[in-house]
Amino acid sequence: MTTPPRLSPSTLPVSLTLSWPAVLTARRKLLKRLTKNSSKSKQKPKKRPLPNMTGLAGMIRQAAH
Repeated sequence: MTTPPRLSPSTLPVSLTLSWPAVLTARRKLLKRLTKNSSKSKQKPKKRPLPNMTGLAGMIRQAAH
């Protein structure tokens, strides 16, 4: 997270409290998605890893070279 360079102490808590509900809802959505994915994988196990995981591994491998 990037914050403006000049931030007075009085405005900081206000911005945090304003963004807090958004953070909570985002986390709740993420948790819902994660639980959905985990329940799906329990029902039908995939032999092939997720595409974004393989892409990430490929990027890490390229960076290591």
